[in-house]
Amino acid sequence: MRRRSKRKYTWFPIIGTRVGVEGEQYDVTFGGFPALTPNPNSGAPPNEGDPTFGDSGIQALVPDRSIEESGHSNTSSLRDLTEGQDWLLKRIVGNIFVAAGPDSAPGGSTNADVWSSLMVTVGILVARSQDDNPDSPDFTTNDEFDPMAVNNAMNPWVWRRTWWLGPPGEASNTWQGVLPNTNTEYGDMRSGPHIDSKVSRRITKEHRLWLTARVIGYDPLVQSVALAQNVQPFATIVTDLRILGAMRKGRNKSSF
Repeated sequence: MRRRSKRKYTWFPIIGTRVGVEGEQYDVTFGGFPALTPNPNSGAPPNEGDPTFGDSGIQALVPDRSIEESGHSNTSSLRDLTEGQDWLLKRIVGNIFVAAGPDSAPGGSTNADVWSSLMVTVGILVARSQDDNPDSPDFTTNDEFDPMAVNNAMNPWVWRRTWWLGPPGEASNTWQGVLPNTNTEYGDMRSGPHIDSKVSRRITKEHRLWLTARVIGYDPLVQSVALAQNVQPFATIVTDLRILGAMRKGRNKSSF
């Protein structure tokens, strides 16, 4: 009986972050979003394309730009131009740390001033990138890649998770001491920062693997708060991920 050969996968390079000052720079595996803030005064669902509702971010995880999008040079081979950057995603492992930061209201705050808790949703998806800006996805509005939006619940997310966090603040905060300030306090692998997603998703030409996040102010007891956005609590997201996959031969197929 003929044995089926075992498929081979490799750990892919990732897009990290450069830290330090000039002359002492250091490239690390960490990524993420430094400070996402909620809508200053409403917990109502957003209107389509409304940029004032909460804060969202999106970034690519792997340097998988298509040659046509990133611009090719004399070193680009015929294989690069015809087969593109097709690859198979097999596994994502690592951590996505989320921490709620305090508000900056002068003289302290009360529940009527700022959001007493935050909802933070992080998702990983595959989407087409813009031809003239491959570091941005090809969406018309932010709502289309919002991992928290109910209209996107049917989308085939590679991975998605939500945390309810209580930012550190005044003792009058309704959720002070009740909700954790970071997702590390959730404890277990299913609800904490750890991610181990075993999937089989093909990322084709002109498409990339993206990380996205949305932060909103949330309190079941109130519908709105009074102060401006610059004094609201915020969420910081730090990622440390590894990507397992394999290159695949490109197909003569595109998304128009």
